[in-house]
Amino acid sequence: MTSLQPGNTVSMAAGRSDRSAKAMLLGLVALAVALFPESLRAAGFCRSEGEAVDSAVVQYVSDSLTKFHVPGGAVGIVRDDKISYVLCGERSKSSGKLIGADTVFQIGSLTKGFLATTMAIMVDRGKMKWSDRVALHDPKFALGDRRMREELQMSDLLAQRSGLPPYANDMVGTLGASQDEMIASLFYVEPDRRPWVDYSYVNIPQMEAARIVAKLDGLPLPRTSAPSPSASPPW
Repeated sequence: MTSLQPGNTVSMAAGRSDRSAKAMLLGLVALAVALFPESLRAAGFCRSEGEAVDSAVVQYVSDSLTKFHVPGGAVGIVRDDKISYVLCGERSKSSGKLIGADTVFQIGSLTKGFLATTMAIMVDRGKMKWSDRVALHDPKFALGDRRMREELQMSDLLAQRSGLPPYANDMVGTLGASQDEMIASLFYVEPDRRPWVDYSYVNIPQMEAARIVAKLDGLPLPRTSAPSPSASPPW
């Protein structure tokens, strides 16, 4: 017969406590699965919608979100003009809905990559050249510097070498101006660096490029009135 020493008694009590904690945790997990199955699955796994998505792609997206600590995301895949999605993540904090095909994300300047792609498509279709003067596609595009106005090329709109100061007139849009008005306002911005040489991050020229692409592809643009630039800039 083995006698129980004080140390053994403490060890046994701790073991029972540990087992009880584990049992309680498992119970809570089971309850969560029963009450919130969609939320729990979405938080830990990816799923696909629409056309079938290769499991390796789904796993790649899932691993990437985990690696970079991203709470959720949606990846759209276009194949034979059909769209399929890989969807992963938590419920939206604003709407409480699970991330889906219609979830709106703030993607900021990632759209500049989309712009470069669509411009390249227009080049492949023969509707424009990278070396085309911007004025060829939009005679109303006016910059205060005459040389820039006459010689700026389509590729320059992407390459951030317009000579304009960083973020030139972004606040014009924040104050409620239309796209036409924002583009026209660049006429009054004085260049502060060497065009075609110095880098300067500017957003409105990208807007001009996007509107030209839409025009070349036959897409309608919003009709707004923009002020006609004066004969010479104020500077």
